[in-house]
Amino acid sequence: MRRVVVESRWSMMRLSSFELLFLACGLVYLVLLPPFRAPDERWHFFRACLLAEGRGFPEPTEHGVRFRVPADVIDVAFGPWSEESNGPVDPTTLVHFVMQPRIGGSTREVTSPYFPTYMVVPYLPAAVAIAAAKSFGLHPLLWLYLARLFTFSFVAPMVVAAIRLTSMARPVFQAVALFPLSIQQLCTVTADSVVIGASSLIVALAIRWHTAGAGSFRLDTMLPLGVMLAWSKITYLPLLLLLLPAALCRSDRSARWRALPHFVCVIAMIACFAWLGQKWVYSYHRHPRQFGEMTASVSEQSMYLTRQPAAFAGAFLQTIANETGDWTKEVVRLGRLEPVAPATLGYFIWALFLFSTAVREPDEPPATPSLRFAALTAAITTMLLIGLSLYLWWTPVGHSQIVGIQGRYFLPLLPVFVVALTTRRFSVRLGPRLRFVILAVWIAIWWMTSVSVVRHFYAVSDRMLPTAGQAVLMAIAGLIIATTIRFYLRPRNDSVARKFCGDPTSPVISAHQACPSAR
Repeated sequence: MRRVVVESRWSMMRLSSFELLFLACGLVYLVLLPPFRAPDERWHFFRACLLAEGRGFPEPTEHGVRFRVPADVIDVAFGPWSEESNGPVDPTTLVHFVMQPRIGGSTREVTSPYFPTYMVVPYLPAAVAIAAAKSFGLHPLLWLYLARLFTFSFVAPMVVAAIRLTSMARPVFQAVALFPLSIQQLCTVTADSVVIGASSLIVALAIRWHTAGAGSFRLDTMLPLGVMLAWSKITYLPLLLLLLPAALCRSDRSARWRALPHFVCVIAMIACFAWLGQKWVYSYHRHPRQFGEMTASVSEQSMYLTRQPAAFAGAFLQTIANETGDWTKEVVRLGRLEPVAPATLGYFIWALFLFSTAVREPDEPPATPSLRFAALTAAITTMLLIGLSLYLWWTPVGHSQIVGIQGRYFLPLLPVFVVALTTRRFSVRLGPRLRFVILAVWIAIWWMTSVSVVRHFYAVSDRMLPTAGQAVLMAIAGLIIATTIRFYLRPRNDSVARKFCGDPTSPVISAHQACPSAR
């Protein structure tokens, strides 16, 4: 008699090849990227240092903020590897700097018109790492790398859980997680790392609840994620609209009426937390920001919108028309969004992403019209809120284009747009061979990305690194070798599992060996 053995909880915790590649890329990149070469990482690091000392916000001034930090922290933040020095970094300089003795006790004052005034939630992992590093007496340069490690360790499980839990567009979730720009955002000290992790998990859970039975629908698990998102960047809260189809579009009428008050209660609680957080943060946005001869003021911009209601719509459309090309190129613009990897690699990554939108797993359910409408509404509303926030806080009054919008802000929205816009008319079935080819291509992409990062940021001899053409040839050779190894090591009895599915006299097998329907 055939028996199917259900996998244990420990076996379900094993990571897939894509998840292992994602974790490996993050751990390698957080070490490869020189200190403070990510967008605004210096100021995010200062914010985490203040939080590690028990201070939530710096002291506001008329034209910015003012705070005091240890002198050696400032030496690290404005060192020869900082964003002002566009030249390559000597790796031995980092080692020698760490070996220098610390300046104990002395502090310096820093004043700046630019400072991240998000809530404390995105900086908690980095603050914990800095507090632990200070207690062990480590050098401030190591504070940064520990803060990167703790931040990535906090958000990586959310991304991995999103990839595992989603019931649709899993190859798209994997592709977005393996974008070079996504890896940089997740493993550096920035508020966007928590936003990407929480947004990905919210979208995956909403999709899973919509396609699963009523027994798996639990809105209370969404409350901590919603509060985390509200206290990171409130502009991404419209992604909670994806919960509406899961809560309301149910065949059982009694289940619908039970889910509706639960949904309203959870959304109301998240909205209350968001209002309290923004009321606290708004006091630090009262003063105008100076951009040379131009000034951005929230109050003046709001008064301008009351007189010209269509000004924002025109500026938003103008920004999309002018900046979309640059946003797509940011996928290989690492560091401070500078062209690190070749542009052709970016085109290849987008081609692989578009191919991933057509890949379907064998048991993937189709997206219902209600889910498509909710996904499109959530994505467009989130884009509008991102544009409105930057229009109010960073754009000079009466400017024809929104200042500060970057393509990295839209990374959490890519799976949402895919769910809303793709159809099954042009789809490719995801099998083991295709999964292996996609994985091998991502490994080749990250090999070329790592070579480009080392070549761009570090003062190493060209003889130590392959050229761009040699890197491509080495990646192709690696793909051929991996394909050959897999061909000769593949199991010879692939048809046995299919026979077991219909043969009641087959021996004991596992659920994954039996057939896909047994998973």
